[in-house]
Amino acid sequence: MPSENSNPEDNTLDFKIDLNIIVRDDSYFSKEYTVKGDFIGVGTYGKVKKALDNRINTLRAVKIIKINVTSEKDRSIAFNEIDILMKLDHPNIIKMYEYFQGSKQLYIVTELCTGGELFEKIQIESNISEEGAKIIMKQLLLAITYLHKKGIVHRYIFGLK
Repeated sequence: MPSENSNPEDNTLDFKIDLNIIVRDDSYFSKEYTVKGDFIGVGTYGKVKKALDNRINTLRAVKIIKINVTSEKDRSIAFNEIDILMKLDHPNIIKMYEYFQGSKQLYIVTELCTGGELFEKIQIESNISEEGAKIIMKQLLLAITYLHKKGIVHRYIFGLK
């Protein structure tokens, strides 16, 4: 979309391009990432592994969704997840970097969070201080408020559906 800085007199336009919306096929994924080890997470629509971004030597998480065996509804849900993640930029919400689409699989590359599940950590550390609880609740409520302002409702918080 042309910006307000377009100059009709010299026939030039200023464009802003969001590189996150460029879909690249999965042949680029295997060139740019090296998938590491076993699955670190399993969800309804995909499995998550660690992947090394070869361009910057940084570990990321990659959600791998088999789209050739999923229903049209499930594919729609996967692309809806991408659409939502692309709109988010908050320190307490996972960051999506890019995605790749092949004929059989969809790869969603996000930041790698290695701290484990919050609910499990709370169960293990049964003696969380009041200050620690305040920090957790503040971060959680800031993230939820941010999502709600964007019209997004999160269905899976604290291990409860």
